[in-house]
Order: sequence, then C-alpha cells, then structure tokens
Amino acid sequence: MTTKPTDNWTTMHDRALIEHIVGKGGSGLSFICGKTASYADKITLSSALDYSDGTNPPHKITIWLKSNVVIEQVYILLDPEDESYLPNRVVVYGYRSETAPAFVLQETPKIETISPQEVCVLTSNNEVLHRLEIEIVECKEGGLDCRVRGIRLKSKNDLARPEVDCAWFNRVDAPILAGIPSERLYWRAIVLTRLASLIDYMLPYTVPNRKVNMLAKKEDWLQRGRMLLPLCKRRQAIVDCLLRASADELLTDLPKLYVDRQSSVPVFEQIFDELRRDRQSKLTFRWSTHSEQWWECVFIGEGVIDQGGAFRDSLCDVGENLCPASGQSRLPYFVRSYEDASVFVMDRHCERFAQFEFIGKLMGSCVRTKEFLVLPLAPSVWKRLVGERLVWAEDGPEIDRNAARLIERVQSCKTREDFESLVALEGGEILLTESVGPLSWNNRLSLIESAKAQILTQAESQLLAIRRGLTSVVPESALSLMTWQCLERMVCGRAEIEFEDLKRACHLEDFNESDRRVQFLWQALQSFSYDERSRFLRFVSGRRRMPTQLYICAEKSEGAIDSLPESSTCSNTLYLPDYTTGEICSEKLRYAISHCTAIDTDVNPWES
Repeated sequence: MTTKPTDNWTTMHDRALIEHIVGKGGSGLSFICGKTASYADKITLSSALDYSDGTNPPHKITIWLKSNVVIEQVYILLDPEDESYLPNRVVVYGYRSETAPAFVLQETPKIETISPQEVCVLTSNNEVLHRLEIEIVECKEGGLDCRVRGIRLKSKNDLARPEVDCAWFNRVDAPILAGIPSERLYWRAIVLTRLASLIDYMLPYTVPNRKVNMLAKKEDWLQRGRMLLPLCKRRQAIVDCLLRASADELLTDLPKLYVDRQSSVPVFEQIFDELRRDRQSKLTFRWSTHSEQWWECVFIGEGVIDQGGAFRDSLCDVGENLCPASGQSRLPYFVRSYEDASVFVMDRHCERFAQFEFIGKLMGSCVRTKEFLVLPLAPSVWKRLVGERLVWAEDGPEIDRNAARLIERVQSCKTREDFESLVALEGGEILLTESVGPLSWNNRLSLIESAKAQILTQAESQLLAIRRGLTSVVPESALSLMTWQCLERMVCGRAEIEFEDLKRACHLEDFNESDRRVQFLWQALQSFSYDERSRFLRFVSGRRRMPTQLYICAEKSEGAIDSLPESSTCSNTLYLPDYTTGEICSEKLRYAISHCTAIDTDVNPWES
C-alpha cells in the first residue's frame, strides 16, 4: 500500500489501470463488488440456457455456497445506461439443501437507479443455506433481457480476508501496463478505489455552484484528481441532479426548420441560420431529459414527416459537415490534426465565434438528452473542454506531429556539433512554430518550452467560444465532474460498435431467432466493419452511434425476394425482405446503407 507497483510508475499508468477497471462502458466496476469465490463454489445464469421455443421465463442467478457460510447481505451492481435491461423487481430465494424446496428470503418490489450503484437485494439473512437464487421477475420498461454488472456477497461470519483473485488483471490490454504482475495491479487498484471513495465523500459538499478558471495556472484538488472520477459512485447521481435542476420545461411548439440537402450551403449553416431567427433565438437548448427531438426538420425535395427520424438524420448531417469521414471539411471550423489523421482540432484561423458557440450548445444538448453529434475531435480538445490540463508527452504529438518530432530531435542533441548537424540537415534555421522564432544552440531550451506551450494552447479563442456554448447548456459544476472520455461518450456515443451489442439492441417483431432471414442478418452484421455498422444504425434509426434500440420486422410487401430493405427511422424499424442466400442479404444491406440516405417514403415530396 505504501509502495508503487514499479519504480517508473506514473499517473499515466494509473490512468490506464482505471480505464481497465471501469471498462468500455465506463461503469464496469465489477472487481470492486468483492470476491464471491470466498463464499461460493459456482454461479450459474439462466441466460446460458436455450429458450428457442419463444418462452421468456424469469432470469435467474443461482449462487452455490460453500459449507458453513452465512451470507447476510447480497448486492447487485447496476448501471442506469442499461435502460430497459435494468431489473425492476427482484426476489431472492433460499435453499436449505439440494432437495429442499425454495422459500422467499426477500422481495424488492421496485428498484430505482440513477447512477452506477450497488443495490441491496438481501439485507438480514442469518441462516446457513445450500444456495441462493436471485430471480429477476420484471425489467424496466417491459424489457425482456437483463444486465447485472456484478455481485457482492457479505458474510455474517466472515472467516478471513477474501482470497485475492488476480486473474482479471491478466487481461489488461494497455501496453503501458504490460509485464507488470497482476497482483501488483490488483493492490494498486485497491489503493485507487479507496482514494476515490474519499473524493466521492467530498463531492456533494464541494461541487455545486463550482466555477473553473480555464486560464488559471494552478490546478485545484478536483482537477488534479479528475482521473479518479470514474471510480466515484456518487458522481453520476450528482451530475443527473444538476442537469434536472437546470432543465427547461418540455417544448410543445418545436422550431420547424427547412433544410435542402442538395444545396451548396452545408446543412450545419442552414440549421444555424434557421435557429438564429427571432422566434427561435430565445431557445436555451437546456432540453429536458425526456425531450425526444429539439426541432422538426423538413428536408426540401424529400417526402418526410418528421417524428424524430429526420431530426436525428439532420444531426448526422451536421457531424458529417463539421468533421467528414473522408477528405477535408467544406467548413472552416475544424481541421485534421495532421495529414491523414482520423481526429480533428479547431482551426485557429477561423473567427466565426458565434458558430463555435452554437457547436458548444449542440454538444450540451447531447449531454442532456440521449442524442448524439458525432464529432471525432482529438482527445486534447475534449480535455480542454472539461478543464483537464494537457501534458506534452501525451497531447503534443497529437496536436502537431511535425513540430513534436522536430522538438524531440532537437532535445536529443547532446552537443553543439549534433545540433549544428541537425540544422544543416534541415537546411538552415529551424522554426519550431510560426511565431516562436529561429532556433539556436544557446536559446534552444527556452524556445522549445515556448513552442510546447504555444502548441498546447493554440486555438484558445475558438475553444473558449465552444465552452461558452457548452456551459450555457450544461452547468459548469456538472462539467467539472466529467472526464474527457465521459464528455466525448455523452456527446458522440460509442465509436466501436461491437456485433454482440448491436445484436442485443435488435428486437425481432415478426419472426424468431431460427428464421433464416434473421440468420442472414446476423451473418451480414458480423461481417460489417465498425463504419458499416454505424451506417446500418443510421439507415434504421437516424443515429450513427450506440446505444439505441432497433426493431426488425418482415418486409412490407409479401412475397418479395432479394429486394432492398426499407426502414422507418422515426420508429427505429428495419423491414427485412427474404433472401435466397446470406451473400445476397449482405450485398443488399451494404447497398442500402451506403446509397439510400434520402427519406422519401412518408409522402410524395412533389405534392408539398
């Protein structure tokens, strides 16, 4: 507890370890839930069984206990982001022996979850039992499937400290942690979670009405401990409370925007101009969590009646306008951080600050609702938006790769001769940035530090404009509780769409799992790249990122074979035709998601 896992351990190691602890979804704190191996021989799940006959019995978690152990309390870890996968009503049964009948130990009639937290489903058992059975009787919103992130057992006659099971840390995939023994990672994780629990205790007393000075040189305690925030259990509850308290009432009269996607004026500029009109200028963008759309969108020349699908599609267009997947943007707000980079930074030469502020408001609206604006911005941009300090070793090469390489080469020069050889190789005087000035052997150290500071703070005016818009929608106190990864995920959604996640999001309406159309669909989605799955999501729902729910129905026209699929983005529904082979299914889906982007089946566009 008083020593570091390795001599060269840094905060970068801690950050990588925390990312492993919380998992991809940001809330997989399963190892904190205790080591059930000390009290249980095995755990079985009903989801391992096959219910292909269409029945949907209650989900069960069965815990086979060791002899002479009294389990007094049982906790399950839940995450509110699972939405309809959350359990709503839970019953815990006990078995006194292998053949004895079950009896009810405790029933939890309704579970309320506003943040990743443990929920106690058994409080005061004092009997030695053969096994426990946690039955999920009902899920939220009538959901059929269920997710429980972890289980913790508390024994009344705790025999000893639970055995340390470090196998989970053998699966750490962070290169910086490679080669470090799993037991050392385990105990470092314990230290970090205990420190996070202290921060968690202080959050309610220090965060409300919090202001952050973006230009201040000195960090406060919360900024320095920000990387521990994902481990804090109260954090999300406080954020949710701050957002609810500052939300506006639901709009009954949505702004109606007319957008021409064939125009030479990008969709982003059209929406910005439309919302600047007098009637809409009073919008605060502090939408309620229950707001399903922010405006009604009419695509000129397309037959659309907007009940949410066209609105979501317009957000996709805005993201594509600002940060296109390929090529350079037609708009001046963002540029690729370097040639062939996959991420963008603000263009420091663009002085359209009203538009930058509007982008910040759109980001804040995404935080408040469950919509996404896909902006693949560099981590350094997200860090500056939430108030994290940039570190040259991590962020400098990402912002300006060429300057970072040159600085590294200059720093590697140990003698004047090495330096002069580098200057000769570069062809004369070396300019680190546009304004730092020429470099010489005598001034190299000071100019290098100046160049680093200038690169890390470039586009400051544009960044502050985005943040003004963001904090006008999201309270600054709530923003201070977010890591940059958290803000990026709330604005953009999850970039990597795994097949299993996409499959779980699909609900079969007219056929069962054994239908060949369904099997062909799974084969196609499994073969798709992340980008193709994103395009599939947009084709069906108008969104490009998870999470979202999709509904798979049979083709509208009976008897249609090998035709193109149709979709209703307002209801997130895919109408899937019958196909003779899986290859044809994949081919038709790929064509539809790549070329069929117009919405033209609601009405005849030429009649309006």
